[in-house]
Amino acid sequence: MLVRTLLVVLGVSVVLLATEYAWSAVYDFPAPRPFAGAQWYNPYEAPAGATWHKANFHAHSVAWGGLTNGHQSSSAVRAAYRQMGAEIAGISNYHTIDSSLVDSTFIPTYEYGYSLAKSHRLALGAREVNWLDFPLGSTLSDRQLILDRLRPTTALTVINHPVMRNGHTVDDLRALGNYDLIEAMSSYGDSPAEWDAALSAGHAAWAIGSDDNHDITRTDILGRVWTMVLAPSTRANVVLGALKQGRQFAVRGTAMRMDNDVRAVRMRGDTLTVELAATSKRIRFVGDSGRELALVHDTSAASYVARSADSYVRIEVENAATTFWLNPVVRWDGVAPTESRPIMNVAATWSVRVLLLICYAGLVLAAGRWTRARPPTTGVSPT
Repeated sequence: MLVRTLLVVLGVSVVLLATEYAWSAVYDFPAPRPFAGAQWYNPYEAPAGATWHKANFHAHSVAWGGLTNGHQSSSAVRAAYRQMGAEIAGISNYHTIDSSLVDSTFIPTYEYGYSLAKSHRLALGAREVNWLDFPLGSTLSDRQLILDRLRPTTALTVINHPVMRNGHTVDDLRALGNYDLIEAMSSYGDSPAEWDAALSAGHAAWAIGSDDNHDITRTDILGRVWTMVLAPSTRANVVLGALKQGRQFAVRGTAMRMDNDVRAVRMRGDTLTVELAATSKRIRFVGDSGRELALVHDTSAASYVARSADSYVRIEVENAATTFWLNPVVRWDGVAPTESRPIMNVAATWSVRVLLLICYAGLVLAAGRWTRARPPTTGVSPT
């Protein structure tokens, strides 16, 4: 009886996995194509009246009856961020949109993914919850399929904490497309190499920072990483628009306390200039493949003249108590930064799906025949 029960459980598990992995896809990934053009796109050329707003988009509360990793109510989580000065405090529980705290700043959000590899994404401005994932592992094409499925149902898609369990590798970020943002700074590990891989391949992946807090009593995590958004207001649609344009930067510090401010980021011709409110310890200019282009110490302003080989230039600012990572200026044609997106190979995709279904069906049939062929166990010992 025990063997039969185990086989039933195994069969059910196979069927459940089949419904997921039968959606596996095959994509053709174009060769990396760096940003190009005679002009520069500067995300910090903001509309009149725009000011900096403190935000955290990735934090967890109690959800799913306490089954997931969240320890306080949504109201308590938001209150903790409000006390630190956050004007925008998002709740991003796994595969559920918490709409209990709706106001003008509310952005419907959830964290997507339940794979063992922690290949997670953040759905910002989500209209519905997607469930397809590959819990035991996924191919590059599978990860692209998820991004493509998220696109119609969410305003912005974020690649979360790439370095956590290698959820998204450097090679992944070099190839994947059809997403908007990358959580380059996180309490669970920063991802500069992954971010630079995406940018070097011509993907306009704007950075955000999140503490990804699951317990507001964890002061070693709460408020350690956040995002500053340049926008005319904190209304949800305005903030989403600013993020889409790259008008934000990621910050690492303590309790969301700022010890310096960005006054201006200007691009005049090929000269990039950053101006700060106070003297910083160092300002670092970074280009293709994460290469250091220039380093300046003990100043509140610095400039770099881009060379023809530079497809993008980003700025890192180190202060006494905080570190900023600004979004890059990128080369463009004056219309919009473009990227080559992966395309699903329909013929190969359906060939793989049909083959997988045949294999799954064969396993289930074989298990059923083996079970029926076994003689019943009476529990009576032979005499």
